[in-house]
Amino acid sequence: ARKSVTTSIGTTYTVSWYDKNGVNSAEADVQIGTTFGGKDLGEYYTSDVGWTYHIHTFVAGTTTTYIMLMVGDGTAGSTCFVDEVSVTGPG
Repeated sequence: ARKSVTTSIGTTYTVSWYDKNGVNSAEADVQIGTTFGGKDLGEYYTSDVGWTYHIHTFVAGTTTTYIMLMVGDGTAGSTCFVDEVSVTGPG
């Protein structure tokens, strides 16, 4: 899954989510970037079999920030789980 978020340059934002491994112990790969498919603001893998909470803070460098949620394992049939993704800004 992917989502573009409107951001203000120089403003601090927080991205949070829960994730866990799925079929074939596949991990979630969460990428945050200033370009589509980019990960210059962060890339995170999970290796937990149980739900784990993650939080990442970044300073926007562009007016659009991209968040990509993917299966980190390229094996056919692999799955992972991501839930309750949130992006918050100032206020």
